[in-house]
Amino acid sequence: MTRKATDFDLRLGRRIREVRLSHGLTQDELGKIAGVTFQQIQKFENGHNRVSPERLDRISKKLNVPVGVFFGEFEKSLAKPRPVYAEDTIRLASEIHKLPNARIVKSMIHLTREVGAAWKEKSSPE
Repeated sequence: MTRKATDFDLRLGRRIREVRLSHGLTQDELGKIAGVTFQQIQKFENGHNRVSPERLDRISKKLNVPVGVFFGEFEKSLAKPRPVYAEDTIRLASEIHKLPNARIVKSMIHLTREVGAAWKEKSSPE
């Protein structure tokens, strides 16, 4: 029998995804941190499987964020506050995931980091 995802499971899954994306991690990378497969991370993020408190604690410690980030206000709980555009980030990650090979994906990640660094440099006071 398949368990129906609750509203809580769905909200928690969205928080896990937001935290993962804010740290620039793939599902595979977060899976290695959490000690599970990327498929399990997908199930957590989609609310299909429940995440144990121990696993959330492990993830929060490895990512250096308070465990409350998964339950409270996302932006206020991050150690280093910054604007988060979750829907755009998820959409971008989804499109990058569809790219045909790993080399192109790595190039896109590099490009994104370079644009971010240039933007940060441009917007910092002189």
